Amino acid sequence: MRKGYVFYLEMIFIVLLLLAILTLFPSQRPEVVSAGDDLAQLGFSSMVALGREGVFDAYITSSGINATAIDAYVAAELPDSLKFKMEYYNTSGCIYPTECGAANITATDIQTAYYTHSKLMIPVTVKMYLWEVFG
Repeated sequence: MRKGYVFYLEMIFIVLLLLAILTLFPSQRPEVVSAGDDLAQLGFSSMVALGREGVFDAYITSSGINATAIDAYVAAELPDSLKFKMEYYNTSGCIYPTECGAANITATDIQTAYYTHSKLMIPVTVKMYLWEVFG
């Protein structure tokens, strides 16, 4: 009789312990996503889509970069509430525009996304600055 009593106490203890572990310690942490992370991801995703559609193949060539045409495609991909600036780099540095950097952007929260177009002899890295415009 005594042996069965201890067995049931052990089973109740194990069940309570399992319930405590499952409820007090979640299996995964909730992810905190900021708006900035979303902007950078959105910019990268739009550049990946343009790469898959062949836009970069058509407008980034060994003879030059047609930034106006690429900007038109990017503007069509992104929502109207976002502004962007594109820059193009190779191994020698900034190749378009002549002055690179975010110094002339007046927004306070700028996010950056990078994409490397590697179908040329010298790969070109596309750097996209993104910021939100309210109003």
